[in-house]
Amino acid sequence: MTRLRLPVLLGLLWCTASQAAPIVDVTPADFTHLGTRPVGMGGAWVAYGPDEQGLFHNPATLARHKLPRFGTSHSARHFPGPRERDHLDADPTALIWPLTPCFTIGQGWVTQGELGYAHHDLSDPAFPPQHLWGTERSEALAWDLLLLQLGVSHRTQTYRYADPEACRRTPESPALDGPSLTMAGEGLTWGLLAQVAPGVRYGYSESKLEQDYFPAGAPTYGVSKVQTSQGWAVHPTGWLTLTRQTDQVRYRTLIDGVKAKQSESPVACWGVECWLGPWLAVRTGGSDIGRTWGVTLDLPLLPALHYGEAEALMQRISLAPWPAGKYENTHHYSWSLGL
Repeated sequence: MTRLRLPVLLGLLWCTASQAAPIVDVTPADFTHLGTRPVGMGGAWVAYGPDEQGLFHNPATLARHKLPRFGTSHSARHFPGPRERDHLDADPTALIWPLTPCFTIGQGWVTQGELGYAHHDLSDPAFPPQHLWGTERSEALAWDLLLLQLGVSHRTQTYRYADPEACRRTPESPALDGPSLTMAGEGLTWGLLAQVAPGVRYGYSESKLEQDYFPAGAPTYGVSKVQTSQGWAVHPTGWLTLTRQTDQVRYRTLIDGVKAKQSESPVACWGVECWLGPWLAVRTGGSDIGRTWGVTLDLPLLPALHYGEAEALMQRISLAPWPAGKYENTHHYSWSLGL
């Protein structure tokens, strides 16, 4: 019994210590980071990344994998509303492949080339009528230096936003052929993963994106975005993992030759994963924005199945005010397989 008390106590202290200021703004490109297992642990994944979804959080985590892996995550009834398509369809998929014991490559993308975000509840004026869709790809390379892993990834993205008023006028066929704004982005992400003590790892990643926006009938403008994530993963036992992470985003815009800078408040998140046996794991996590939880079923000779759910995530990723208590929970399921 004594052996169980210490890991449980550490987990409780870890969770209660996590405090954060509200996030100010998140761009649609961050939707691709909503993998099922990371969501279940509050997004605190930069120092953990035990599967292929780590490619989207810290490319250095790929170096820890010595066998090929493939997996995909799907959002099910994201922000469920009165219409079936009132949801966020962001499906991050990744394939990683070790070339040698020291080098691993990875490819990540959004399945079906779609990032749907359609809200058409005409009876609710507070329900933002928006629609965007696009693609995003990442190519990664990671190195394993025993106690230190390094990684870098190249990221490209394209998004198109439909005109909200056009969506409101024709909710069943939004203006897909006449977007009010298009965006093209490109950038690099680099990260490291360091084993600082037995069962303790530190992770850091920095992503730099140059995004060009092309509004219909208006001058183009650019946004430079830098996001840093750093955190810890602690393994008090082989069946328990505790993670904690802090994210910081900074923007620099250039509109009509005028530069403006903006920084979001740091956001801290935490996660706990506990294996109840060789085939079943449960996890929980969150931040000041809301709590999350998830479960994994990993049977022999079958793909591992994952489920994750998050509370009030719309408040974190929506650019428009969101009615409290409505359309907040998100649901994700995924599968992953070691090849």
